[in-house]
Amino acid sequence: MADTLKSAAENLTANINETAKNATGKVPSTPEGMALAYFSLFIMAIVPIFFGSFRSVRYHKEQKESGETPERMSHKDAAMFPIIASATLFSIYIVFQVMWTCTVLPDKIQLKTLKILIQLMIEL
Repeated sequence: MADTLKSAAENLTANINETAKNATGKVPSTPEGMALAYFSLFIMAIVPIFFGSFRSVRYHKEQKESGETPERMSHKDAAMFPIIASATLFSIYIVFQVMWTCTVLPDKIQLKTLKILIQLMIEL
């Protein structure tokens, strides 16, 4: 009986090690695969910009023809843009820090941290 349990434990350990080896093994990349990945990324970045710019020009022409004043960005909007963008990036940073904190720290510290962050977000 002891031999059976020992061999079963050895088989289980071998299977777990083999599964972990297969799951963490890195598939070598080929030049063709890398070229396809970079080309796809380039196309996915350029296509929305291309079509969006044509739609924007068409919308601007329609506004001119109908007599409406075209939308423009004011100096105040242009000045506020970097501030709002920085606040947005900082809030995303805080969210990721809280997510990390929630997985590492004990429950009481998590609750205190979350309460403080929620109060800060409400005050903003």
